[in-house]
Amino acid sequence: MGKWNLSEPVLTPARAATARTLSFAVGGSQAVRCLTDKQRADAAGTAFDPAVPGGKPLPRLLTDTAVFTDGCVRHRSKEFLASLSTDNVARDIDQVRSALGEDKITYYGLSYGTVVGPMYATLFPHRVRQLVLDAPVDTDLWFGDSLTFLNDVAVASERTLNAWFKTCRAEGTAVCPFGARPAGGVRHTDRHAGSEAAEDGTRQGRPPGR
Repeated sequence: MGKWNLSEPVLTPARAATARTLSFAVGGSQAVRCLTDKQRADAAGTAFDPAVPGGKPLPRLLTDTAVFTDGCVRHRSKEFLASLSTDNVARDIDQVRSALGEDKITYYGLSYGTVVGPMYATLFPHRVRQLVLDAPVDTDLWFGDSLTFLNDVAVASERTLNAWFKTCRAEGTAVCPFGARPAGGVRHTDRHAGSEAAEDGTRQGRPPGR
């Protein structure tokens, strides 16, 4: 397997000119909705405690999880829920590869893509030319201790956001529009916007599963 210079962009002009590039993500897929709009709005409006893993006391997290799981069972078929797996996402990628007539793929994965990539290489090892995983997810922690995993993700995300705001303030508003805005103000705005978005979904009256 060849070496990849990680100091250069993933998709350089030279690679773009010689390779067929396809972005594959699950964000455009139909969302699995297991809660009513009111339940979603209530959840978005809940004050989360950043000092507690998961943002809520464990009994509340367990109750919320039970409500979510029950909603999935009532609003989605068991066959559909059983099909939602990482190995099936990997199989979808191989269907795309086959449709393009490619013998092998060069894979670059971020976030959940660092889980899908190894699964693809496990199922179709002879179809992988090169595989790059950017900041791989610790799947043992994800499945074995999800609260710790989510807490680590939240802490890392907060540190990254704070570093970004620090850079913004240093560069000023001529370079970054957030340069003169207090960091706390953005957090308040984001939380308020999330609540408004959920409430808007309630007003539209969309039922679960749509």
